[in-house]
Amino acid sequence: MKKWIVTAFAALFLLCGCSNGNPVTKVKLPPPTARPSVEVYGTDVSVTVDGISVEAVKIDGEVAVALEDLSFCDFEKRETREDETFDMVGGYSGNYIENTVTNQSPEGEFLGNSISSSDITRVNGIKIENDLYNGKHYASVNDLCDMTDEYNKEWGYSDYNMRMMENNGNIEIECFRFPPVDMAKNLENAEPLVTNAEFELYTKGSVDETVHFGGKFEPETGVIAGINGDGNGDGKDENPPIFDHDFGCYSNYIEFDYMQDDLFMPNRKIVPKKDCVMLVPWNTTDITLAFDPQYEDYIRQTLDNLKKYEKPVIVRYACEMNIGDLGLSPSAYVKAFRHIADIVHEYGFAVMWSPNDVSSLNQEYSWYYPGNEYVDWVGISSFIRKDFMNKVPTSREEAILFNCGDYAYHTNSIKYILQFMEKNGINKPVAISEGGIISKAEYEGAPEDYTKWAYDRLGNMYWYLPMRYPQVKMINYFNHTTPGAVIGYYLGDRPDYVPIIDNALKNGPYLLSGSDSVDFTFVKAKDRAYKESNIPLYCYVYLPEEEVVSVTYIIDGQEIANLTEIPFNCNLDTSSFTEGAHNFTVKIQGSKNEYINEYVITKTDGIITIQ
Repeated sequence: MKKWIVTAFAALFLLCGCSNGNPVTKVKLPPPTARPSVEVYGTDVSVTVDGISVEAVKIDGEVAVALEDLSFCDFEKRETREDETFDMVGGYSGNYIENTVTNQSPEGEFLGNSISSSDITRVNGIKIENDLYNGKHYASVNDLCDMTDEYNKEWGYSDYNMRMMENNGNIEIECFRFPPVDMAKNLENAEPLVTNAEFELYTKGSVDETVHFGGKFEPETGVIAGINGDGNGDGKDENPPIFDHDFGCYSNYIEFDYMQDDLFMPNRKIVPKKDCVMLVPWNTTDITLAFDPQYEDYIRQTLDNLKKYEKPVIVRYACEMNIGDLGLSPSAYVKAFRHIADIVHEYGFAVMWSPNDVSSLNQEYSWYYPGNEYVDWVGISSFIRKDFMNKVPTSREEAILFNCGDYAYHTNSIKYILQFMEKNGINKPVAISEGGIISKAEYEGAPEDYTKWAYDRLGNMYWYLPMRYPQVKMINYFNHTTPGAVIGYYLGDRPDYVPIIDNALKNGPYLLSGSDSVDFTFVKAKDRAYKESNIPLYCYVYLPEEEVVSVTYIIDGQEIANLTEIPFNCNLDTSSFTEGAHNFTVKIQGSKNEYINEYVITKTDGIITIQ
């Protein structure tokens, strides 16, 4: 399959944004300590990588191969990291180059001396010690294939995605590769999730009916409303509050790579004044830093600083691994996550595992899940946009696969992670760890007016997510602007979004502070007995490829409400109902079709049932 499907998500990652844009100062670490120069000898041991021969030598008594020669074995040489030499990436299946080794020197022949390398080189995103010889970087095959702990054995590959077998004294290396993308299979799996109309009636239930998993800092009731740390103004006149209230969660970004050990300003001043949960996305582009001795004190210092805020802290480490280079080595990712999670738990903090909502099409959630004991919350990044990679027109297939256009709703994007959790018995509170609805579209061919489209998605995000999926316990809006970006999610670009969000926050089951509470949860309205005469009804509607124009409630042929905005709320007064059965019709007018749902409301000895 074309590699554009894979690399597209790296660009998508940049479009979504995972940083609050505050400037950081990069800490320059010293290069690795150079090892003494050693002699290089020939060897009779032949080495193959996925069946392709590569030249081998012996350095310091170990069989070694040139990293550059992995290009014969469908590894791509990437020079993408600042101050580093290259990364040999072989995560994807593709074309191999036949390579017949003709110049390998015999066993014991002295070839010269290697020069110990201080260059930072990588294989599948993971640093590896190497020696310079004959213009190339040589690494030990034992290092490349080393099963350093039990998880490597469980996964079946080293941190470099390799495993070694010896055959008559020769070495055969087999590599883990992401499977080729099967577009037909992916569409077959995705279409049933997003192409069928959905409808359900909801009402307000008792808080005793709240779905609760007992997760660390999971609210007993309600959904934590969140925003990035300075997303609701920073106390300056030029950046006044957008909302007239606080939030139950403030998301504060910390950059692991740069040794940022505290919140950015102005968050460092904003958050202490709030009664809130602190969500801390601890971003990294290099999971190997988790085990780097130079970072040991930094990790502890950062957590010590977070402890000083005296708030519930949820650490969201190494997010969105399923769409970029961070996930090139699944085993290394899991080991790093577990290591950080163990330390974070020592501090009494919670840990959030947070992939992107839709994976690259050949990368599975399961490869990166670190295990229930290491995870307190499951989050997803979920940004709603019109076009895939700003491509106009976006095809129907792309819209289905990548949650764009007509199919772009949070109640769709969340289905993938919930499927994974159900299949694997993962019972954890779920968060939209960062998300939003596109508020700026300045690319070629971008729609000039997408107001109705956006309003429907805002209602879906803030009303339908907690209504449809009660395991969702936190929603964080990524209210941030990135200068020069052609798409964005900044509410300052669309202040008309704010009243729609605010209506849900004030009237839905949201927690706007750490000590806030709610007195209801959404439950399905059908097959319940109601003693009260005033029944609040809400209508969940999803119509693929068409807009919902209105929802009309009709009792015994008489219209009692015609509504045009999500959540289509109507208070059903049954005090005048006679004893017995009454016809209840919910008519949904779509932009293309009309849909009728019939119910029977029965009143028996004053008790109402809807069936």
